[in-house]
Amino acid sequence: MTALKELPMTPELMINELNRKLKNLYSSIKTLDKDVELEEPMKNFYKKMILAESFFNRQIISMTGLQGVGKSTIVKRMYDIPDAYLPENPGRGEKIPILITEKADWQDFTCFVRELKKEDGTNELGIQDRQITVEEFHHKAFHPGLSDVWLELHVPYKYFRNEYKSIAVLPGFEGDKETETWQEFMRHSLKMSSTFVFVLNETAAANKENKDFLQEMLIDFKEAKPIIALSYSDKSKDGNEQLRQSIMSDFRIPATQDYRVIKTGKVSTFGNEWINDLVTGIEASNSIPKVFRMNQLEHLDKQLKDLKITLDSIEEEVDIQSRKVRITRDQDIIPSLHKEYLDGFQAKRKEVTQQFEKLIKEVLNTHASNAVSLISSSISERDFNDRVKRFFTNLGNPYKHRYEFEQLIKETWSKDHVTIQTAQKINERLKLEMTLFNRNGKINSLPNGETASEYELDPVHIQNLNALFSSESSYEITAKEEMTQVFSLIPVLILESMKWSLVDHELTNASQLPEQEEAELQKKLSSIKPAPQNIIRGTVAVLGLDAVIDGQIDTIPDILNTLGIGVTKASASIAVGILGGISLAILSVNILNQMSKQSFADEHVASQLITTIRDNHFRAYTDKFNEMMDYVQVRIEHSLRKTTNVDREVFRLNQALHALNDVKDYRKEVRGAIDDYLDYLV
Repeated sequence: MTALKELPMTPELMINELNRKLKNLYSSIKTLDKDVELEEPMKNFYKKMILAESFFNRQIISMTGLQGVGKSTIVKRMYDIPDAYLPENPGRGEKIPILITEKADWQDFTCFVRELKKEDGTNELGIQDRQITVEEFHHKAFHPGLSDVWLELHVPYKYFRNEYKSIAVLPGFEGDKETETWQEFMRHSLKMSSTFVFVLNETAAANKENKDFLQEMLIDFKEAKPIIALSYSDKSKDGNEQLRQSIMSDFRIPATQDYRVIKTGKVSTFGNEWINDLVTGIEASNSIPKVFRMNQLEHLDKQLKDLKITLDSIEEEVDIQSRKVRITRDQDIIPSLHKEYLDGFQAKRKEVTQQFEKLIKEVLNTHASNAVSLISSSISERDFNDRVKRFFTNLGNPYKHRYEFEQLIKETWSKDHVTIQTAQKINERLKLEMTLFNRNGKINSLPNGETASEYELDPVHIQNLNALFSSESSYEITAKEEMTQVFSLIPVLILESMKWSLVDHELTNASQLPEQEEAELQKKLSSIKPAPQNIIRGTVAVLGLDAVIDGQIDTIPDILNTLGIGVTKASASIAVGILGGISLAILSVNILNQMSKQSFADEHVASQLITTIRDNHFRAYTDKFNEMMDYVQVRIEHSLRKTTNVDREVFRLNQALHALNDVKDYRKEVRGAIDDYLDYLV
């Protein structure tokens, strides 16, 4: 098997962090003069990235074709969906993807919309799945709003028995409208799918435009072995047999793959055998081969490349308004001292983040390499290779083999390295290589061998930082030159506050913490053993928190509350990140789903899956770390605006510029990861 150190980061796992940065940028541009002009392209791109992230974490089989060929009809017949949910509308097509998802313990049909939603009282965008009425579901299908991402119909378990697998009924292809936003989004959805079912009927098959589109899709999806469903066979004189033979011939589908062309029709007159054939065909396309995976990544890279146009427009608008401010107010965008403080913080943040990520990667790589070695022997011992091969080639029911494979991967990853042990190993490395405090809570040393003497804190520093973080009114910072160094120390202190919490055992089963009730959250957090007092006080002293003066900060919840992110549903996600739950934020890896995304060759399936788990762990640690850094940076910026009397509009422009640069830099990073992964696949 390929050595783990040669396997690069899975690019799609970086989209979550990109989406967080896009949210910040969206909030910032709402303060610009041309926010309305910039809002639509930003929202449309953000929706694409939400879909890309979600489709990577689920297995999506898209159902596509011209409008009116019977896409919705096939799905309705499969699940006995009443007409009210997906009514027949010849010539009048849907303009938004509709996902059909089976749910365990579900007895009825329930409608939802995934939509962008402004957080209360802010310009920040949130994402929510909102239950809606059948009437609203139907209306949105044909008249979606700018904030609507997709519709979803939950149905009872029937065929796939997998909540992470959905059929997506896509809007009908319309060649003369391909530049319209909804058509562009349809094509993006198709490209991000695991595979697709192309629906044709006798009339549509005679349409040259439809044939050209099918040819295009068959080329793009060739390796995924897509299915062609012939609709309304019950109304055809020969049951669509002639059409079936024609499709097999025209598109050079070999006889050994005749299961890919399926005749469908009304169950009462045509029978239901075709449904079983369709489900079997979909199950047979569980894996995404290398060539198609490369096509997906190249498409994602193109989307990121095209984002530059929108980012350039935002940068131009920020520059125009900045020049206006300088002329009308004779004021630089950021006063020099203000900029010096922020530069110190941001430079040290970048340095600490790079070190943190390097260390996390090394620990997880060692862990994953051990798992790959173990799984090689396990496959050999259990004669598992033949079973894996059968799973990916047979058309029979694969559930038994899939369960065995899932269990083997889980056992291998966990053996000798359960989640807490991994966190402890990371913590040990952090203590050895990035130690800040000594046993007395005094600053000991800094990363990269820097001496701590220049960061020596005195009462003036603590007073300044207390005022900076908690003052309601303007406050003149004293000892300004020394404070520049103190600001560069803050990122190291954030790392320290997270470091000693990584080994806590109380939150090991709290992977669903953000969804729990506030009272339950408070109970869990309050039960955490107090960390070493000197470490806590050393950390909060430099963060400038009021309670350090009278010794009130003794536990992790105290720090949370003092930082202003007490235990509420809205802040629980950040709380988990700070408190050590970061190792669990994304660790509920759905093995069956990731299996569909990562298989290139039988002998590499296991190492690819373990690599995906490794990458999920890495993102869990680093995304929450960055989230906390962002939170503290926003606090610093707001406080500096008050204490240095920065004009509100100047401050907002600075925030927009920072958010813009953040997206631009990370966009390059994601594109670099895509290039690395494509090189690996080649």
